[in-house]
Amino acid sequence: MQIKPIHFKIFQLLAEIAIPLLGYFFWGWGFYFILLFFLLDYLVFLTFSFVKHRKIIQFRESPYFFPTKQVLSTILILTFTLIFTFIALPMIAPFDFEKQTWEFLAYKEMGLPQGLLLLPLVIYGGYAQYKMQFLMNRKFTYVSATENWKIHHFFLWMAFLAAILFLIVSSFIVFPEFVYISLLLLGIAGFKWFF
Repeated sequence: MQIKPIHFKIFQLLAEIAIPLLGYFFWGWGFYFILLFFLLDYLVFLTFSFVKHRKIIQFRESPYFFPTKQVLSTILILTFTLIFTFIALPMIAPFDFEKQTWEFLAYKEMGLPQGLLLLPLVIYGGYAQYKMQFLMNRKFTYVSATENWKIHHFFLWMAFLAAILFLIVSSFIVFPEFVYISLLLLGIAGFKWFF
């Protein structure tokens, strides 16, 4: 039986919601831990944006060009998104950047370090998404390199606006941590479903 892209998309979305929820309820993951999980997922998404860029150019038999403008704007938007997020984090829960980042990197599940389980899983998810939604659909035949980066930047701008909203709301009212986690999961799942 062949897996249809829509079935893979549904499975992937459910897994991306289930893993952080399991982490929150059973493994002691906090909001920052889950943010790092999605930052790792984003970095894989960014890597595959370059792979898609190269595939589109190869298909069109154009000379390869490095997407300098897109990379610089990505760095700028991502930097400000992270700054606003890190300013807001201490408002919702006690937060120690160095300690909690190290806990994320050194985290062990079933006795294995985080990198041995989570990193390959996220990379495989990114590759499977690239294969099912880009190669199998032959998206590279009708999407330009510029359009490929537009989708990427739209996601970044949404994350940037969410970080600003997170900072503003957290300055006036603090919700339970689970509310922030739920909003994060719903926002990411919604974006990935529609885009």
